[in-house]
Amino acid sequence: MRSVGAILLGLCAAFACASVPLPNDALEAQRVRQVVETMQSAIDRQDPGAYMAMIDPSDPVLITEHRAWFADLDVSPVDDLRVELDAQAQVVLDDDGSVIAPLVFSWQVPSEEKPRRYEMPARFAPIGSTKGQWHFTGRAWEIALLDTPGVRIYCDEVHHDIAQLAMERVPAIRDAIAQDMGIDPNGGDLHEVVVKIYPKMRELQASIYPSYTAGISGWNEPGESIKILGRDE
Repeated sequence: MRSVGAILLGLCAAFACASVPLPNDALEAQRVRQVVETMQSAIDRQDPGAYMAMIDPSDPVLITEHRAWFADLDVSPVDDLRVELDAQAQVVLDDDGSVIAPLVFSWQVPSEEKPRRYEMPARFAPIGSTKGQWHFTGRAWEIALLDTPGVRIYCDEVHHDIAQLAMERVPAIRDAIAQDMGIDPNGGDLHEVVVKIYPKMRELQASIYPSYTAGISGWNEPGESIKILGRDE
């Protein structure tokens, strides 16, 4: 991934650089398939515990987002929801030991004639040994701006300028709000601010809930990231 200052590129647009293609029978590839299959099985069985067990436990923002995402399947059901790896696409091992694989979501909104579908580069990582438990750690963003404590901003290369602007403004806004609430911004009591800049509206909508169909340019709920639409193609 890429941060301000020390730029760490974890994902190139073409999965190049330090990433290594994995054969289908590689242990890492098998573990990733198991995670995705468990996620799909949990969706089919309406089992939130099994689904959430596959989400990265070290990221409270991601956990909150996926807990809300799964809960909406009961509130506003969609039909034929499938979460699958693209069998024709390359799965790669990144230099940090994580795996990047194209994840395909497809579903039918009852009020629409055509099914919805989108594909995103997804990241999976183990806890400890490669032979141990693997988790879905979220979208594999091309850029991560992580230099400011308590602030994380994610985007793809095309939206780097927007991310830089957000990084310049978000900490000051966060600190000003904290001061208005009587909180010392340097006291360590501030919640982490996470910003995710999505390249397409369809992906932004689906990251909220599969049932979400209204036009939208941004989204935020308590405990979740600030989601922004960078460009809709």
